[in-house]
Amino acid sequence: MEVFYKVLNLIIIGAAIVFTMIILNFFPTRVALIVFFGVLTGLLVWVRKLDGSKRIMFLLSVSVTSFLITLIFRSAIYNLISPSLVELIIILQLIFFNVIVFPFVANLVAEAKLNKVILVFALLMLLLTIPQITVLSPLRSQGERLDIDHVEEIASEADIRARSLLHEGELNYLSWYTGIAYFLRNSIFGYGLAHINVIGLRGYYNNDTHILILAGAGIFTSIYATEYGKPLLNSLDFKHIVNYTTVPEYKDTRFAVVFGGNLYVSIFYFIFDYPVENKVTVHFNDTWILFEIVSNDGRIIQLSNPLVLRHFINITIVKNETEIYISRIFPDIFYEPISVYINYNPSLDPIETLVFYKYEFTIVLILLWVLEVSREHGVFRKILNYIKDLKEYTPS
Repeated sequence: MEVFYKVLNLIIIGAAIVFTMIILNFFPTRVALIVFFGVLTGLLVWVRKLDGSKRIMFLLSVSVTSFLITLIFRSAIYNLISPSLVELIIILQLIFFNVIVFPFVANLVAEAKLNKVILVFALLMLLLTIPQITVLSPLRSQGERLDIDHVEEIASEADIRARSLLHEGELNYLSWYTGIAYFLRNSIFGYGLAHINVIGLRGYYNNDTHILILAGAGIFTSIYATEYGKPLLNSLDFKHIVNYTTVPEYKDTRFAVVFGGNLYVSIFYFIFDYPVENKVTVHFNDTWILFEIVSNDGRIIQLSNPLVLRHFINITIVKNETEIYISRIFPDIFYEPISVYINYNPSLDPIETLVFYKYEFTIVLILLWVLEVSREHGVFRKILNYIKDLKEYTPS
């Protein structure tokens, strides 16, 4: 019965070590975590009690098992039919640190004479990893960034069209700008779900008979994906409203739309007779309202408070005197973007869930292992005794 109890304990400890190693293998800082975990494993009483050869066999078996299961999980998640060079390097790294470094460190610590320095070092290093994990946690999802060159191309095409509309018109002014207005984040863990960019264009052209004022506005939406490429959302559903007024009445106007995938920009070309008696003013209002999101499994999620993005462009041209260009955006893209927290968790299969939430799993596992090692070595009892002795020797 005693032998059965010992074997059962080793199986439970081995399974716990394998599970922890699998989680750590998906971490960006896996190298340091595996080394620290090897130190902690070597401090376990059940591991230290094993004879040298049995201990090595036990450590090799759990390390090889963890590597093989990790490889199966990575193949399932990343579709590793033909691994890239980077993935091959990661696999070689996993072999080295799982099959060689981990058992070597754990066995070295298990054979060493236990002293307070080793125990304190191991516990301190593992506890210090928790803040690092917390910092890395929001980076588990990544979104596409707006290509600035693409915006420059839109401005260049708008410039060519404006010149052609005005028949060799002269460019007086053309500018564009962009910035992030909103970040959509998970309300529990804070990782990114999507972000929304604002795009604006302003321009002024003239020839001997007419002037042209260009006003353009739009958005770029980026839906975030996991490290292994699975989108966290399917789409963002907007309502779009465009209003404009001009003084005096424009002679002619043209409209163009630039769109593709997650980009939409509407550009208006207002043409006026020239010269004008006083001034020309264009008031352009572009409003986007996000009222629902579609989850990555097709569910419709209504927003209790729709997100509103307002973009105002005012352009005033005073004959031979002044040019005034004003843009107002709410929320202001030239300051810190607004983070909006949404009560939504993406649909993931069990393996994807394990990898995606590895940060939370790791924190829990580190705390459990620290508590177990501390219990085995009577750390809490020693702390209580130390506090008790302090109270006894503290003068009244």
